Order: sequence, then C-alpha cells, then structure tokens
Amino acid sequence: MYLYRKLNAGIIAMLIPTMTITILTIFVFVLPPESGEKVSLGTTLFLSNILYLVEVEKTIPKNSKRLSLFVLYLMVLSLLSGIATIGSVVISKLYVKQSSDNIKLNTSHQTNMSSRINQIADISIVSKEESNPVHKKDMPGKKMKKYTFHYNRVDDICLKFIIIISALVSITFICLS
Repeated sequence: MYLYRKLNAGIIAMLIPTMTITILTIFVFVLPPESGEKVSLGTTLFLSNILYLVEVEKTIPKNSKRLSLFVLYLMVLSLLSGIATIGSVVISKLYVKQSSDNIKLNTSHQTNMSSRINQIADISIVSKEESNPVHKKDMPGKKMKKYTFHYNRVDDICLKFIIIISALVSITFICLS
C-alpha cells in the first residue's frame, strides 16, 4: 500500500501565508512615516511570523534528527521581519527628529524676523542691509543641522535591502527543497 499526500493542501496551508507575510514586510518601507503606522505594521508582521512559526513547529513531528527546511525558512523570515521592524523604528525616529528640528528652525526664524521688524522702528537706524530679508543661513548663532541620513534615503535603502534579501532567501530555500 502506498500513501500519497496532496501537494496542493500543503502549498495552500504553509507556503502562501509565509509568502504573503514576506510581501507585507516589504510594504513596511513603502508606507510613509507621516502616517505613524510604520512601526505598528512591522511589529504586527513580526509577531504574526513568530506565531505562524510556533504553530508550524507544533505540527511537525519531533522525532526527526535535523531541523525541517520549512521551519528554518520561517526562522529566517522571522529574522528578516524583525530587522524590518528595527529599520522602521529607526526611520520613524529620524523622521520625528528631522521634522521637529525643522519646526524649531522655522519658529526661531519667525521670532527673529518679528524682533528685527520691531527694532527697525527708528528711521535713522534703518539701513539697506537690515531691510533685506533674513535667510536661514544668515541667522547668527543658529547652525543648520545637516543630516547625513535623511529618513527618505534610509527608507529607500531598507526597502531595497529587504526586497533583495527576501528574494535571495526564497530562491535559496526553493532550490534546497
């Protein structure tokens, strides 16, 4: 007597959810940081990946000598999802830091302009140099912060990294199985 397992049920039950979670992990970096949901999406995907890994681990027999290739694949995808979550936290932090610095710079520029206008009340003090508008680069005592990593740039780098690593991991495990 020969027993065969239907392959379609295995593909539907195991591979399609993992591929869907991987694709959704890529979309963490497509979501703009302005929405505020970047970190929560990454965390949710990481936790769903871990939950799926635990459930698959329960169904696989324990008497095998080696770790299942599918479980190893899920572990690597969980690690990738964790890296994506950390990346989204870093990008959100950069976004908040840079936007708060821009707001501070704009409000200090407006305060400086209003104080200069109030100082120009006396006609004898007014000169051609003071009547020109003050630019951000001309403000004394205020240094503009130049960021080496702008959050959009980091977002693009992380997106490309996750796509490449996801493709390499998937191709590697497909070839091994």
